[in-house]
Formats: sequence, structure tokens, C-alpha cells
Amino acid sequence: MRFIHTSDWHLGKIFHRMHLTNDQEIVLEGLKDILRAERPDALIISGDIYDRAIPPVEAVDLFSNFTQDILMETGIPIIAIAGNHDSPDRIHYGSKLLAEENLHIIGKSDKGYEKISLEDEYGQVDFYVIPYADPGYIKYIYQMNHIKSHDDAFREITKKILEEKTDNRSVIMAHAYVQGGNIHSESERPLSIGGTDIVSADHFKHFNYAALGHLHAPQRAGEDYIRYSGSLMKYSTSEATQKKCVYMVELDEDGQINYDEVVITPPKDVRIVKGLLEDVIEAGRSDENSHDYIRAIIEDEGALLDPMEKIRAVYPNAIAMERTFLQKQKEQDRNLAVNYENYNKMSISSLFEDFYGHVTGSEFTEDHKKVFEDITKGLERG
Repeated sequence: MRFIHTSDWHLGKIFHRMHLTNDQEIVLEGLKDILRAERPDALIISGDIYDRAIPPVEAVDLFSNFTQDILMETGIPIIAIAGNHDSPDRIHYGSKLLAEENLHIIGKSDKGYEKISLEDEYGQVDFYVIPYADPGYIKYIYQMNHIKSHDDAFREITKKILEEKTDNRSVIMAHAYVQGGNIHSESERPLSIGGTDIVSADHFKHFNYAALGHLHAPQRAGEDYIRYSGSLMKYSTSEATQKKCVYMVELDEDGQINYDEVVITPPKDVRIVKGLLEDVIEAGRSDENSHDYIRAIIEDEGALLDPMEKIRAVYPNAIAMERTFLQKQKEQDRNLAVNYENYNKMSISSLFEDFYGHVTGSEFTEDHKKVFEDITKGLERG
């Protein structure tokens, strides 16, 4: 069986006040082309279909049109679960009716998971899908007071799955932070506080493949068969160097897996440019991809007149600007706060040396020190 594993579409995402729906539509057209060309046995989406619980109409239409086109043109079954950004009730609406058309959208489950079975030439493959749920919900439906963390919840859910699991080849889908997934992004919303969101990879060892969502970088979580496909697009500048893809997974007759990364190319990339303001602007004038989403790190010292306006003149979709000079100054401010209690023990010369370094970011040399001492001696003499 061949299937495409993807996740974290975040349809309706607003990126630094820029609506990404048009970009997402273009990327999904690319995914449609892959599905038409490859004709896999299924498409699975491991959560965070939308970016928020009440998505904009444009995002809902985008997902609706995508699924409708794929099902009507190819008949490829689609299996999708809710992620932590999705509303379980909205995602689950009409799920029984949609399942009859091979669109299996599981937003919630009164037993913590659902089983969906598909056939290939070697027999049946069982997909055990676990929509995102807080531990409190699993505690309630199982009536188990000891469930306090996501790991506790997954332990009990997988126990129940194993009670009914057969020798069929199997895939488990989940939206979680699984131990072993180490590449994080700024756009990922924490699932809980204090480490209670971490789920052991051991819960997935009885399955042939674990299709995970939540972390935005494509990666494995410990074992090679436990994988995050990553997000559909780059949703933060911390993802600038990441390669976005979907996984084409092949499950053979014996349950062994092979996978290929199929790269997804967005209409606009997310990049970081760095240097003096004049150099950044000069590079932007000849940049063939100047419409990318740009975070500029400017290394000039001192005051600059409307630097962001000048950057956007060559990079119209610039989303952020940082000044290394100001970052250094903030660090010095923190050091000043730490050292404040020691100031009454410092000489006038040492105080001025500290002040000079804070304001200018430069070394207070011996020549500077001599000039300062000559001035202070003159003042003392009156």
C-alpha cells in the first residue's frame, strides 16, 4: 500500500499580518498534481487542518474544494484528524456521511480513537486514528483518575487499540509531541506546560508506521517508522532553512516501510537576509525572489531613518527587521540591572567606563581613560 502522509496545513494562517490563503491554495494545487500523478492508495492528514478553531470562510472553502476535487477526480480515500489548532466538533461535523464518500475526518471519538480499514492487493491495512484531545477528556471518557498527562492518555488509548488489533498491517495517526522529535519551530503552539505534553515513542512500537503531526520540521521521532511529515509551508522565520515536503510511504506485504520525501515548493519562500542596510537594499534590487517573506537582520550601528520602509522598497513582503546593535544594547541593559548593586563600590573612572561601553558598544581604551582622568582632575581643581 502506498499513501501520502502530510500534516499541519494551518489553512487560514495569518503570517505577520499577511494572509497566506492564496499561497496555500497554490501549494495545495501542487499536492493535487502529485496525487493525480502518483495515484496512492490514500492521503492521510495528521492534524491542524486549520490554523484556529473558528477558521475563516476562505480556509473552509479551500479545504472543501481540495477534498472534493481529489475525491471526484481520483477517488483516493482521505483520512484526516483534528490537531490542537482545530475545533474537534467542527472538524467532526458530518463525519459519518462523509465517510461514505471516502472522506474520513475524525475530530473526536468517544473511545479515544477510531479504526479505518483499507484494502490493497495483499489484504487489509488498519489505520488507527487518534484525534487530538486534552488528557482531561481521555480521563473523563475512560473514567481513569490516574490520567494526568498526554503520555498517560496515549498509554491507555494504545492499550485499548491493542485489545482489538489483529495481525493486519497497521498505521497509527496522532497529533502529539513524541519523544525523539527534536526540531522545533516558533509557530508550534505548546500542548501543555511543564513537560506533560511529551509522549513516549514506545506507545507506537506495535504498528508498522506512525504518522505524526504537530512538529513543523520533517523528521523521525526516535525510530525511522515514527515520523513527522512537517507543516505544509513555512510558518515562522525559525523554519527558514527547513525543507517542506510530504512523505510518500510504501507498506509492503510484510509490513516493511519505505518512504520518499516529495518536496513542496511554495510561491514565496521564507528567508533571512543579513548585513548593513545599504548592502541588504543593494542585494534586494537584483534578487530574483524579492517577493519572498523576508526577515532582515541589520548590522548598522547608530540611528537609521525609516529602515523598514527602505527594505520594503526592494522586498515588498518583508515581515520583520532586527537590529543587532539594539540587541547588543538590550543585553547590556540586562547586565546593568544585574550590576546595579555594585555601582556604589566602583570608582568614578570605572563607572564612566561601564557607561561608555553601554552607550557606544565600543572598548574604553587607555587613551580614553587618560582623557577622562585629565578632565575629572581639572573639575576637581575647580
